[in-house]
Amino acid sequence: QITLKNYSDSVYTVTSLSITSTEDATVDSNIPPFTLNPGETQNISFSISGKPSISPRKPITFSLSIPEHSVLHQFQMLGGGAEFTVLNSSGFIAIGEISPLSLQIKNIGTAPMNDASIEIISLTEAADFPNPIQHIGNISTDETFTINTTIQTGSETWNGRNIPMMLVLTDNGYSTTVYYSLTVGTPAPNSPTGPDEYGYFAYDNFDIGFEEAPNYAWIETDPLLGGQGTIWEVRDDGSYTIDLPFYFRFYGRDYNQLTICSNGWISFIPTQMCDFYNCYIPAALGPYTMIAGYWDDLKGMKTGTDEQGNGIFNNMRLSWWYDTANNRFIIQWNDAYNQYNIDLMENASLEKFQIILYPQPDRDGDIVIQYHTVDNPGVTTNYCTVGIENHLQTVGLTYTHANTYPPTAHNLQPGLAIKFTTNPPDHYVGNNDALQIPCHLAQNYPNPFNPRTTISFSVARSGYTKLTIYNSRGELIRTLLKENVPSGNYNIDWDGKDDMGKSVSSGLYLYKLEVNGTNQIKKMLLMK
Repeated sequence: QITLKNYSDSVYTVTSLSITSTEDATVDSNIPPFTLNPGETQNISFSISGKPSISPRKPITFSLSIPEHSVLHQFQMLGGGAEFTVLNSSGFIAIGEISPLSLQIKNIGTAPMNDASIEIISLTEAADFPNPIQHIGNISTDETFTINTTIQTGSETWNGRNIPMMLVLTDNGYSTTVYYSLTVGTPAPNSPTGPDEYGYFAYDNFDIGFEEAPNYAWIETDPLLGGQGTIWEVRDDGSYTIDLPFYFRFYGRDYNQLTICSNGWISFIPTQMCDFYNCYIPAALGPYTMIAGYWDDLKGMKTGTDEQGNGIFNNMRLSWWYDTANNRFIIQWNDAYNQYNIDLMENASLEKFQIILYPQPDRDGDIVIQYHTVDNPGVTTNYCTVGIENHLQTVGLTYTHANTYPPTAHNLQPGLAIKFTTNPPDHYVGNNDALQIPCHLAQNYPNPFNPRTTISFSVARSGYTKLTIYNSRGELIRTLLKENVPSGNYNIDWDGKDDMGKSVSSGLYLYKLEVNGTNQIKKMLLMK
């Protein structure tokens, strides 16, 4: 049910009102004629039937039309449906053998499944499920059920090898997916961490015997200490966007810019964020395409207080340098102190670290994080986060968060080096096709803007693509793109004008990306 209100001074008699939707739903809106006096409201009741293409929290656009008064309004509702999570697994997974496995799964969605089947898909060739499909039948909302199956692992797996997997539940055309991971054998501290669902591993310099294990070798970039880098001085909570000297592939997409944040992270999608409150990776918080070298609240050293009792701080020195001889790009944090014990001034926790990018031909780039001086004091503030995350914040690999480490990782310490790479320690490859997402729409930059802004998006597969601008009333303002495009990354400028070339007024606008039947919508603010 929705409510209409007449804000005008005129009486409106409505004899024809219709509500329609996108391809995800059908609407039954047999609404009898009514009269709406000035200031009055009218409740409109209608029923919605979701189609199999619907999914939980997917925005569904509806259009309300009153043709006799030239009224067209659009509104959105979020889709529902069955949705699942894996509560736990049981069974020891042996190396190179077939092992029994039990998965406990719960329907956390808003609807049941009446004739459900499940398919278990390994996202790596390191393991396979001999009997991947099972028929389940009815699954009520909030119901927990158990799947008993077997898993076959390869002979080259090792103790602690992560097995990313995908479970697809279907019911008469409706489909929903849940991701989970298993561990082979008993994890050991000298084994690599990962992989994540995409295929990134994390090696540290204690993983002796693995070819990809890095060596710690500090590369000083601060000119005050003999380096050749460019300096950015910032006291607290700042972000700075720079161009890269090369294209760097990260989670399958190529980037030539990055944003450096004073709070210990970089992002390959330019952003004005400067988030200091760290969280687990992956999560829908913080920046997209993030490398968290030491994500925490960092400041320049506190040197005293002023007459009003406010703190006085030095600047941090962030630097970057392109080492052309070795084709690597180094971002470094110097004179960065942890907010948790900042009042200790020169005795506060100093965090000196660097992120090094190594572009690779025909594959994702390698990332090395090195710690020159490091502490992790945030007992009551989640400590710090170290890890990487993709452009949708759905896939990532955490090395540490909240002072918790995988059993294959080592505590942060001076002289530690961590390498993130898609080169596996075995010869098994990932099933990345199962993870391919049709498109990604980034937040426009700058935002707010006047009068021009850039909208960035990516397309995983070539196909029909449409990018449009709407005002806050849902009226189409501008069509920026409407054609078949190849896969890749795109940046399109909007000059703040409509399709007639007229400048639009200040206010909130929506921009919508449609790619091969999938759509994403974001908001932006024009301020003149």
